[in-house]
Amino acid sequence: MNLSKSRYCSGLQCPKILWMQKNIPDEYDDGVMNQGILNTGNEIGDLAMGYFCTFSEVPYNADKSLMIDDTKKLLEQKTKVITEASFSHDGNFCSVDILRLVDDSFEIIEVKSSTGINPIYYDDMAFQYYVLTGCGLKVKKISLMHINNQYIRQGNLDLNKLFTVEDCTNEVLAKQNDIGNQITSIKKIAEQKEEPGIDIGPHCSDPYECGFSGYCWKHIPEQSIFSIARLAGRTKFNYYRQGIISFDDVLNNQISLSDKQQNQVESEVKGLPPTVNKKEGPVLKFV
Repeated sequence: MNLSKSRYCSGLQCPKILWMQKNIPDEYDDGVMNQGILNTGNEIGDLAMGYFCTFSEVPYNADKSLMIDDTKKLLEQKTKVITEASFSHDGNFCSVDILRLVDDSFEIIEVKSSTGINPIYYDDMAFQYYVLTGCGLKVKKISLMHINNQYIRQGNLDLNKLFTVEDCTNEVLAKQNDIGNQITSIKKIAEQKEEPGIDIGPHCSDPYECGFSGYCWKHIPEQSIFSIARLAGRTKFNYYRQGIISFDDVLNNQISLSDKQQNQVESEVKGLPPTVNKKEGPVLKFV
């Protein structure tokens, strides 16, 4: 199996995702993909290309080998800044948002439209470092470029103020000891014939909402332990692992709930309207 940086990160979230992409792709709900966020990400990526003024872009091609060939040509020409530089090592492929040549070594710059660092970004960059160094490149620095939320535009857009660049080299290097084994494990699970026995858990929505949730959660009734308002996610999964799933299970096991939570469960099971606390008044829903 060929692994890209996005598939690697998906595999870290849940290796079963890659198995499902391969074996039951029709179960995927692309509604979890926010097109607006994707468009914003693309726009930010385009802006970031101009951060260093002069750059050479490797054009996208469905045939990744052509992108790799174009990258090699630019490297041979000692191009200072390459965007979408593409590499493959041992069946692992990545395109680097910005690859910068500084003296005799390179800086990997990952671009995100966020205003801060999500821990998954380190895994993304660690995969890129693994691939590039596997190809023989000397990578001295790995940085994350993201939006500076303190920037207030006055006149022309100033890219040096719009973006913040943070050095993530130490965090990325700290992940290199494990990444080879992680890649092997992810590929092994993704390529097995039988469906992986990976149950639902917090990973279904962390760090990203999974498009296969409808498939993996199909055994969960509409009203379940996960429907109870103001019950911590960790607590819900603890009860789930004990076999407490439906509202009937909740009542039969007499789990500890607040008065409001108990009212929610009992009202649903008995088909009664929720009790209203007269001191608080009714809950109004505005449309």
